[in-house]
Amino acid sequence: MDNFELRSLIARRAQVELREANIFESITSLVMDLEIAGPLRLQEMLNSDDENFTHDIFGIYRHLNRKTGELENCFVPRFHDGQALKMIPEWFTPTTKPGVTTG
Repeated sequence: MDNFELRSLIARRAQVELREANIFESITSLVMDLEIAGPLRLQEMLNSDDENFTHDIFGIYRHLNRKTGELENCFVPRFHDGQALKMIPEWFTPTTKPGVTTG
């Protein structure tokens, strides 16, 4: 199973958890959040217990700055793969001016 398929399965599980907290996000948004928040140990995350899974899903949802692609407030996902350097996906272009969003 490739990383996109793993992120899609995680996003489907995450969508259920978020909806229980009255947070409604699309699968597409959640997949993109998981890619930007990485690198993550996706298979372990998918197979994890509810406590560790929700920690990461809610943490990423709350602390991911979608303008810069950075996780803020010192949040580190439990399933982060431990790489020191963050690799932001090529398709993600951070906003350079306050209040300006990308397409």
